[in-house]
Amino acid sequence: MTSCPKCGFDLAADSVECPSCGVVLAKYRAPLPPTPVAEAIVAAEPEARIEPPLPPLPRTDALSSPQISPATIAALQSARPWMRFLAGYGFVMLSLSALGSLGTLITSVVNPKILPIAVVYGFYSFIGFTIVIPLHRAADALTRLARDPSAAIESFATHEKEFWRRSGIATAILVVIAVVAILSALALGVLATLRK
Repeated sequence: MTSCPKCGFDLAADSVECPSCGVVLAKYRAPLPPTPVAEAIVAAEPEARIEPPLPPLPRTDALSSPQISPATIAALQSARPWMRFLAGYGFVMLSLSALGSLGTLITSVVNPKILPIAVVYGFYSFIGFTIVIPLHRAADALTRLARDPSAAIESFATHEKEFWRRSGIATAILVVIAVVAILSALALGVLATLRK
């Protein structure tokens, strides 16, 4: 037996059961030659006879031919306007932040003390744009749901993965910056107290 009679999975010659569907292969293998004891049992209980094996089921691979339910498509379509709103809001606010950074940078020529503010606004804008762009692309992918649901969901998932990856990296960076700022403030406070 080279393939599973139930699911069609390719088997090793010494397989006892199918690793894909778990069917016990002995039920489908050719029966052993009858022994006098086995013949007596079968003759005494005709209902104990083994039924002929079932024909193999057609092989289906859920990953190669996904079934997308109408409820999934409806849920994604209803999420698209909110994603577009958040992406648009993000672009507007981050553009204002970038402009504020540029204005503060120009002003820092006259007043160098505000240069760190320009750097913070610029850094915030850069990080924000790297996060909002995949969100915008994920919302765009959902516009193709009606034409090709499988391709649209694949593209959506790819951009969503990138959105969450970048969000995680940005959050980790901000946590590190916050911890460093808190520790620096505590160290400066302790130094100021010791100097008194």
